[in-house]
Amino acid sequence: MSNNDTETQFYKLCEETDTQEIVDFFNERLDEFAFPIQPKFYFQANTKQKKNLIKISKIPPQYQDEMKAEILVQINPSYYDDFSVNNELDNLNDILFDQEIDKIQIDAKNGKITIKSRSLKASKGIIDKFNYDDVSRAEEIEQLYEEQKKDEE
Repeated sequence: MSNNDTETQFYKLCEETDTQEIVDFFNERLDEFAFPIQPKFYFQANTKQKKNLIKISKIPPQYQDEMKAEILVQINPSYYDDFSVNNELDNLNDILFDQEIDKIQIDAKNGKITIKSRSLKASKGIIDKFNYDDVSRAEEIEQLYEEQKKDEE
């Protein structure tokens, strides 16, 4: 899923960059959640994003119209590719994506979107869904992967 044509740190995840599979995977995971209002997402690769496979943030209001989205989803494609194969946890990407999607909070009355941070990385719902050991191991694998990448440099 990497963008081999350019060394650009940021690029849009879409069919033109052969990254639609990542967007489709996100949407499959998103279908597991219930939101009172369906937010619009802008998908961006961040090849230098450290420590996280996926990072969700709110797009500032002054850019929402231009981007036609309220939430920015940044994904490191090399993490996604590497976490998709040869891992002790078959559902590693599922866990990491679900943990990030679970941070999205939408007020049904006014449609206000917030991204909650947590003192614990995983919510009780994610732990119940996958089990504590798998969630803990997924976080550990993500951290070890980043350390390995630093060692290779």
